[in-house]
Amino acid sequence: MAVFGEKLTAENISEVIKKTTIGITQDTSKKATLMFSPEELSINRAISGVAKADIFLDAKTHLVTSFQIEASYDSQVFSDVTIQDSEFTAAGVIFFNTVDEELGRISYAGGIKPNSNPLTGQVRIATLQLSLRQGSTASNSSIILLDKSQVTDMNRNDSVLGNFPSLQVKIY
Repeated sequence: MAVFGEKLTAENISEVIKKTTIGITQDTSKKATLMFSPEELSINRAISGVAKADIFLDAKTHLVTSFQIEASYDSQVFSDVTIQDSEFTAAGVIFFNTVDEELGRISYAGGIKPNSNPLTGQVRIATLQLSLRQGSTASNSSIILLDKSQVTDMNRNDSVLGNFPSLQVKIY
């Protein structure tokens, strides 16, 4: 059985078998990751109630041309949420940077400039800053990266984003 129209040959049969389980192809090539650093924030409401986390893109083996981050947060817990550009901005283009405070939704996307080299390795693409909403009594919350988030590789037509853990926020 060929995978997505692949011609089955003696040279590729072992690779096709690795990718196929009972006739269902599993895409194991989606390895790029989006991640927060630190992975967990602590906000002390008595001191400032403000926290920051960097957002990194790890291209792994991919030649990344663009990314899109779609995230949600509890708008009853956080306010003044912003996405600040990083050193990536000098080498790339930000397509949009929108925060909907009412819905608790973050949309941020960027990519390389035309005729530029693709992103490789690990790159800090932005910094998330948030404040604890006045009167919030929450003791923890999170910033959740949604399935609409994606990373594109110059040699593929689909997203290569594999892993995107959420940011945990402890409030004391």
